[in-house]
Amino acid sequence: MKINRTTKRAIAILELVAQQPKGITLNEIAKELKLPTTSAFDIVHTLKQEGMLELDPYSKLYTLGPKVLLIGQQYLKNNDLIQIAKPFMIDLAEKLHKTCFLAKEMDNQVLYINKYEPQNALITMAQIGSRTHMHATALGKALLSTYNNLEEKISKLKLVKLTPNTITDKDRLIEELKIIKQRGYSVDNEELEENMLCIGSPIFDHNNNCVAAISVSSIKRGQTDIDYEGKLVRSVALAISRKLGYHE
Repeated sequence: MKINRTTKRAIAILELVAQQPKGITLNEIAKELKLPTTSAFDIVHTLKQEGMLELDPYSKLYTLGPKVLLIGQQYLKNNDLIQIAKPFMIDLAEKLHKTCFLAKEMDNQVLYINKYEPQNALITMAQIGSRTHMHATALGKALLSTYNNLEEKISKLKLVKLTPNTITDKDRLIEELKIIKQRGYSVDNEELEENMLCIGSPIFDHNNNCVAAISVSSIKRGQTDIDYEGKLVRSVALAISRKLGYHE
């Protein structure tokens, strides 16, 4: 099926603006996406007219508009996975007093689709709708561990060194993913960000396909019983999977 170029450009513009919380100018949009300025203007102007973008008249910076929020809210409201996982996420986060995330894979990256922070929990920076690396996160490694052909999948990733603990060796990553698959949970021990510890586990649907992953995250402090928390996260992921029709 033929892909409409203008629609694809409009989506690329929205994704770019979403990554710039302080805003971005029209010229910067055109330069970043390698678009003719006139083409970028036509698309940006239309998105602004439709409420998808907002323009600060003084700084000339574009930011996301209110309609994006409305669409996002409808996605959260209508998504069965998010609604099914929500009470489990709240219970897990309150039990461990850590932030709980729900994520899917998108374009070989982790896409955060929901988040729950218990009161007075140590704040984590990741936000709903943001994306990050698969190889350096508990969520990403949980998702990766479900692939049968790990060599092929890993070859599509950029194994960027983000901290001293980030695994950038392909063979070492594959070995860890095999361990994760066997025990049912993954660990990000200061691999994405220093001083952060995250534990994740995959979620499966009625066809026994991995559709998401869940994790708990917090700043490292004192001793953490990783195996206890890992098994707890795994049990919650399994409970969500069963609600989705998964059968072992």
